[in-house]
Amino acid sequence: MSKETPAANSKLSGQVGRAAKWNVSASICVRVLGFLTTIILARILGPEEFGLFALAFVVIDGFGLFKSLGFESALVQRKDDNPVAADTAFFIIPLMGLVMYLVLVLATPYLAKGLDSADLADVLKYLGLIFIVNTLTRVPYSLLEKRMQFGKRAIADIIAQLFYSAVALTMGIMGFGVWSLVWGYLSMSLSKLVATWYMVDWRPKFRFDLHMAIDMFHFGKYMFLGSVLYFLSSNFDRIVVGRELGVGILGVYAIAYNFADLINALLGYKVSEILFPAFSKLQDNLYNLKSAYLRVVKVLLIIVFPYSMGLLFLGGEFLQTIFGEKWIQAIPVLQILSGISVMHIFIVSTKSVFNGLKRPRLALVTGIIRVSLYCLFIIPVGKAYGVKGVACMVVVSGMLATAFCMYKVSRMLSFTARELYDHLKPSIFATSYMVVAICAGKYLLEQVHAGHPVIFVSCTILGVAVYGFAVYKKDRDIIYKVKSMVGM
Repeated sequence: MSKETPAANSKLSGQVGRAAKWNVSASICVRVLGFLTTIILARILGPEEFGLFALAFVVIDGFGLFKSLGFESALVQRKDDNPVAADTAFFIIPLMGLVMYLVLVLATPYLAKGLDSADLADVLKYLGLIFIVNTLTRVPYSLLEKRMQFGKRAIADIIAQLFYSAVALTMGIMGFGVWSLVWGYLSMSLSKLVATWYMVDWRPKFRFDLHMAIDMFHFGKYMFLGSVLYFLSSNFDRIVVGRELGVGILGVYAIAYNFADLINALLGYKVSEILFPAFSKLQDNLYNLKSAYLRVVKVLLIIVFPYSMGLLFLGGEFLQTIFGEKWIQAIPVLQILSGISVMHIFIVSTKSVFNGLKRPRLALVTGIIRVSLYCLFIIPVGKAYGVKGVACMVVVSGMLATAFCMYKVSRMLSFTARELYDHLKPSIFATSYMVVAICAGKYLLEQVHAGHPVIFVSCTILGVAVYGFAVYKKDRDIIYKVKSMVGM
């Protein structure tokens, strides 16, 4: 096992810290804007409009799997920064995007009939334009990731979200229904395309290296297959709900799922974008990789675990306060799904290890585990127990996939369950105190017949205060560790 010099480690740590600062800060800005936009739109639109858009996006995600074949991930994983590799990838990816859009247009009548939604065809024809737009963005966006220039990516992401919020809210208020979501998303993709090309200093040249393309494909094929399995594990539940229970129930399910997974979407995926290139640089030094991985998991769980438990005990008050009574059906679904952010944090962080160590097959196996369970059980469970049964199946499959990931990564990096537990103790114990405080406060407020907004706000403030104090008492350096990780 090779040893890195202190100077090299310090340089990489600085890069990771700066990257984390920009990536996480941008993610927070984007998610806060998206959260506020969703709140307003949820009060304007109904479950049917959100359900139709969610069903359309399942189709878009499915076709979108084929528009890059993992070439952008292979581009990030390469140790060198050869411009010919970028030119080769750019020769392939936009062409695939154009082909996928044409196939989608031809398939829309059959998809609408198969998914039992007459309005789906028109939505897909316009929303599918993002295939062409996004494939023109992928290579320059991936180059910014490879070079860890996340500040530039952050600016592009924030600009894109601002365009989405402005267009979607304006059209929603004007009464355009589901089209406010469609055109909002298209405007987001177009603005991100323009901003990303402005930020990157690379410009494509007409160069294509067949040997380089084959090499990237051999790595990318596992990423692509993993993406296929991830798509099925992430969207098969929505397909079942939309097809068997209707787009209205799908809208309820989508809102519940999105907020249950909010913190993972806010932190997990963004941090994994940093970890993948960073772990690739540490692939020859497993000792440093192990230390980095355990620190990352510890800091992420400090944030994610209390959020998940807060949703479990205050999810009903949250939805009724923020979204109103028409979304009351989402309460039990949100509570069932409240733990998925914790599971997903473990899964996405370990996948960064697998991919960084050139073991993408392990990420593929994780997807196979979840998809196999879905294919066997989610349809009969959904038919028998409805949307709550589907949510339970999502949780069970996530738990098994998490167990597999943690077993494999512990073997690869040689850490024990005790070492992992030592890193997770602050979040586990502090969350336990927080839950007790929330339950006690909720009980007392219910005795005096306080309304949902009062219970939600009061218990949230109480829970945050108790949790923060408990974490500080358990690990007084934790604030410094969190700030160090996000580069503050």
